[in-house]
Amino acid sequence: MRIAVFHPGAMGSKLAKQLVAAGHEVHWVPEGRSEASRQRAEDAGLIGTPFPQAVELADAVLCSCAPQGAVDIAKQVGGAGFSGLYVEANPLSPMSLREAQSAVPDATFVDAGVVGPPPTGGPSPTHLMLSGTAAAEVAALWEGTAVTPMVVGTEPGAASAAKSSYALYNKGKAALAVLAFQLAEKHGVTEALVAQQTRADAGSLKDPTLPDQLRSVAWRWGPEFDELAKTLDNAGLEGDAARASARSGPNSPDHRQRMAGNGSRELPARGEQSALEVRFPVWAEWWVDCFGCLGEGRPPRSAGRGSVIDAVVRCLTPSPGSAGAR
Repeated sequence: MRIAVFHPGAMGSKLAKQLVAAGHEVHWVPEGRSEASRQRAEDAGLIGTPFPQAVELADAVLCSCAPQGAVDIAKQVGGAGFSGLYVEANPLSPMSLREAQSAVPDATFVDAGVVGPPPTGGPSPTHLMLSGTAAAEVAALWEGTAVTPMVVGTEPGAASAAKSSYALYNKGKAALAVLAFQLAEKHGVTEALVAQQTRADAGSLKDPTLPDQLRSVAWRWGPEFDELAKTLDNAGLEGDAARASARSGPNSPDHRQRMAGNGSRELPARGEQSALEVRFPVWAEWWVDCFGCLGEGRPPRSAGRGSVIDAVVRCLTPSPGSAGAR
């Protein structure tokens, strides 16, 4: 099958490489892409093709990029009249997913969500959640590769929900680990914290450079947290648990500068693009405050300013008459 991939990033290039290994002809569009993208495409065995030809000749399109670019790519592909299989493999909220689907009205739309690392054949599996009427057909594209497809539903939205559910847990765990490392460093006990990695539930404490590592993916994780918040809202749950308050201190220029650190990516202002360097440690701090207030019977320190902590307290405080109520 002839497939066009947008774009060969860290994940997209690896998914595309597995498609090449399965015997498919995979194209990409070099125009406007970085040298790093070109190198990844070359390593994956992709064929550079102008956009019109890449879409016109494709039997399937794989969209794997950062969530903030997914809808625009769908609009470009839909505008070119694409009518084949369209695989939307970005972490999107139901609202964004519907917008992407409506942008490719002539295509057969399949929702996809990647859980796990880029597929390289290592010990940690790469699960590709799929949902839609052609999910099984898309799953067959990766047959015999390092990608493990999982058909989770017949309607678009199920795959994204499966991805979002795990992402909320996995990234939330990382957020608390970042705060734990910052606290340990402040008191000079990082080595003692890292020693706890041997515990079954403490794998996130293995590497004290985790905060710096996460800064390098902030441009992608920030928008993903935004999509997670919308997904929770859509499910009738507390989206504020994944959303930092726009009225709180971390959105100030001084805080953005402090969180960026020396030599790290320049942070955009609020409203231009979400900045995980800004919100990530604060989000974790609010969680810690939340559990503290529940355990100590005190109000949250950030209460009364519309912060995420109020939403978390509502989630975790037992309702009157419930088994967990005091």
